[in-house]
Order: sequence, then C-alpha cells, then structure tokens
Amino acid sequence: MRYNGSNSLFMKKILILEKDKDHREHLKRMLENEGYEIIQAKKSMSAFNKLDKQKVDLIISDYYLPTIRGEKFYEEISTVFENTPIIFLSNRADSKTIAKILQHPNADYMVKPVVMEELIARIKAFIDADLKDNPSLKTGGLILNTKNYRVLRNDREIDLSPTEFKLLKYLMQNKGVVLTRRMILNKVWGYSYDVSSRIVDVYIGYLREKIDKGEKQKLIETIPGFGYKIFNSKD
Repeated sequence: MRYNGSNSLFMKKILILEKDKDHREHLKRMLENEGYEIIQAKKSMSAFNKLDKQKVDLIISDYYLPTIRGEKFYEEISTVFENTPIIFLSNRADSKTIAKILQHPNADYMVKPVVMEELIARIKAFIDADLKDNPSLKTGGLILNTKNYRVLRNDREIDLSPTEFKLLKYLMQNKGVVLTRRMILNKVWGYSYDVSSRIVDVYIGYLREKIDKGEKQKLIETIPGFGYKIFNSKD
C-alpha cells in the first residue's frame, strides 16, 4: 500500500547513511514512496549529529563507511541510541561478518544489489509491526489474542506452545509480508550460533498442522528462496 497522506507526525523516520550519492538518492525515492520520512547522511559523524538533533526509527547504513566499519558503528550507535535498529548494506557477502552482525537483535545485513521488496519487508518487521499492539489480530477466520493468549480459527480453539504463539503473532503482525528465516530467527528466537534456521521450518510445520490442517484455505505460505508469509485478509 502506498502512502497518500502528508502529515509527517505519523510518518516513520529513516536515516540513510550511504557514501554513494546515486544509491542514496535511489533509496530515498523508493522509501518516500512507501510513506517514510527520509534523512540523509554520507559520513558517520554527520549521522551522529543528525541523530543528536532528532529521533529516527531506523538506520540504513553502508557497512564499509569511509572512516568506520559497520560493527564499530553499531557499537557506537547502540551506546547512545540502544533501541534504534540498523540495516547494513554491503557489496560483500562475508558469512563471518553477517553472522557477527546478526547476533545483535536490532541489526540486519543485506547484500547489494538490494531487492527493494525485501528491504521494505525487513523495515516493516523492525518498525511497523508493533505500531499498535492490537490485542486481537485477525486473518482468514484466524484470531490471536495477545492478552489472554487464545487462538481460534472459525471458532475452533487451538492450543499453541509459547514459541508457536510468538511465531504466529509475528506472522500476523506482518500479514502479507514475506519474512525471511533470518528475520524470524531474530524476532522469535534471537540470533544465536546455537540455533539453526532449520528450526524455523520445523515450527512452521507445527503451526500448519494446528492451524491449516483440515481447512480449505491454507493461511501460511512458503515463498521459495525467501521464507514465509501469512494470508492477509481484510477482516
């Protein structure tokens, strides 16, 4: 859905820290079209100055900045702005670097060229899912209540374990959004070397067995090569 309003009081602010002007401008245009207010910087010091003057909801940063690398930049940002999530962008798909970044619950890493649909999905997972912690989440006859921990589908009560409930809540807070296994790991389990991405597939299987089995409409969809999403109905 495109944003058509003009009241910046309700717009989420994103700081783009990118040394490549063309790429920075491209990201700015695309994200403004999605309804986000964009602030730009090309150096880490100017980013700190902007953060000192106004609050932002998320930072998109080049991992290899002219004077500092992403890990160090994240440490410095987190010291002062500990709850501000950062999505790092890089031309390098270095597994050790990615694993190190993903240990942090408020950090993510994407390899360029960035697929905008995936970037937007990750942004939404960080800053849009909890805009309103609606106690009743609904889709396709499925109802999840976050206050009494009840789950119903077409008046059939479903018993879920705490982890299954947390996973389903995350899916339903992002109805229609493709969530990667890594995003799910970060949100539901917290990234850890001890947790394999296979556990996401296992728990999705548990949810399908309890939610979709015997139902004509299957709500949880696998997106090959990406992850999962849950059906987005208008209810």
